[in-house]
Amino acid sequence: VVSKALWDIVERLGFKGGLVLEPAAGGGHIIAHMPTHLAEKSDVTAVEIDPITASMLETNFAPYGLQVHACGLEDAKLPAGVFDLVIGNVPFGKFKTNDTTKASYSDWSIHNWFFGKSVDLVRPGGLIVLITTTSTMDSATSVHRSWLGAHADLLGAIRLPTMAFETFAGTSA
Repeated sequence: VVSKALWDIVERLGFKGGLVLEPAAGGGHIIAHMPTHLAEKSDVTAVEIDPITASMLETNFAPYGLQVHACGLEDAKLPAGVFDLVIGNVPFGKFKTNDTTKASYSDWSIHNWFFGKSVDLVRPGGLIVLITTTSTMDSATSVHRSWLGAHADLLGAIRLPTMAFETFAGTSA
């Protein structure tokens, strides 16, 4: 239901196809729910840190043109400012990535880091549609929100029920 809703949002925002990035693809649930008419007009790239899961992505989706980077997003060799859409469910947690760059967001918590990195990867006027933890909007520190507000326009936010992923993914976020 959530994956389909993401694509509904993307279409309502005017996305009709283009270069798509799923920055933490997991098993490919979001990619699998991409509407066929959008998939036919898109080139999709997925990043997945777990090598077994990345291999499953390649097996399941490479025949349809999916390009898979089997590494963390901080190590993926992706061009900046070219993606029309970054879509996904980012990792949550009170830990940081292995980002060694001097990017303003390099020391942010993982879920906020994914937003910062997405801003760098999406083209001007492109879309970023990500599921994140409440800490992105509700944390006591606002450095990430200030930076994001200076570099991107918030078109909307939806707060999911607390246990939205418990049954399907076994997580409580």
